[in-house]
Amino acid sequence: MWLISRVLVAIGFLAIQRPHLGMVTNWDGRWYETIATTGYSYSANGGYSSVAFFPLYPLVVRVLMFAHVPFDVAAIVVSNGAFLATLWVVFGWIRERIGVVTARWTVAVLAFFPLSLFGSVAYSEAPFMLLSALALRDFDGARYGRAAVWTALASLARPAGLWLLPAFLLSAIIEKRKTAAFLCAAAATTGVVVMGTYCGIRFGDPLAPLHAEAAWRQIDGSGLSRWGVLAMRGTYSFEHWRFQLQLLFIAVAIVLLKRMPPWLTISLWAFVVYWEHWAWARDFPTATIILLGGFALWYFRKALGAAAVVFGFSAILSLVAGGAPVSIDRILYAVLPFSIALGCFFATFPYVGVPMVLAFGFDLVRLASAFARSEWTA
Repeated sequence: MWLISRVLVAIGFLAIQRPHLGMVTNWDGRWYETIATTGYSYSANGGYSSVAFFPLYPLVVRVLMFAHVPFDVAAIVVSNGAFLATLWVVFGWIRERIGVVTARWTVAVLAFFPLSLFGSVAYSEAPFMLLSALALRDFDGARYGRAAVWTALASLARPAGLWLLPAFLLSAIIEKRKTAAFLCAAAATTGVVVMGTYCGIRFGDPLAPLHAEAAWRQIDGSGLSRWGVLAMRGTYSFEHWRFQLQLLFIAVAIVLLKRMPPWLTISLWAFVVYWEHWAWARDFPTATIILLGGFALWYFRKALGAAAVVFGFSAILSLVAGGAPVSIDRILYAVLPFSIALGCFFATFPYVGVPMVLAFGFDLVRLASAFARSEWTA
């Protein structure tokens, strides 16, 4: 599944005119390239600053560059290698915790979800997903020393690593775990402490990453009203709410009429998925991961465990509190519990999973092609 999905990404890249290797550094990739080659910069007067990006990914890429490997090639190797390792780790963990069927569906979601594009380009999603998967797996197995190391490294890869703090803290309290479990939660602060200390020494502002992130969101636009616009796009397709209500009745009818032939069931689900895909258009991945993924995360909460559930909902609450749904689909895709929850859902309802994964694959090619053309994707 890793190989097939990466071939789809390559097809999207090669579909544009004059493809070139530098495509992998579009958008945030250019910031990581700047950090890896010249280090951090910070503008206290506002505007974009590289201190908004955490250091682990450019540092690992820089290590390969010492061997005279160009940044583009080093970034591709690190991202794709980390993404493959993520699928391997998640498969083994979910197979042991829930079952092999759910593990396969989870890998399918991770591999073919449109935002898996960022597991192949110069972005930090893949290393963060790998480290957070290792942290969740070892915390789940009460291997707290190793879990603390992975947690600390995940927090150095992306600010989202801080969401492991409430996940492990509340899980340790709810499940009455040992004191060592609380140390895992504390390890999630490593990234902000390291970046704050560095920026305090280098730029005289220990809150520089926070200020840079706030400036970024102010430039890109913020406000809860944008969340309302996002919800309205799919809910009011055909400019009428009854469209979604009719699809809901069809979905309920399919669930209740369990004696239908399999070909008819999958055809009806394919119809529902197709029209939802059309209705949400570019927001289909966002709607899937927030609405369906959020529902599945709560529905399968016992199978997933407290740490994974709290990790997922902490991410949503933090993003809503931030006031701007900027890159929300890419950020939430890197939060593994949503993909695992979707894997549980599709394992339970495979007739939904088949057309959904096909839709994911289609969007993966389209998104890769848009990214290669330097169009904003997520």
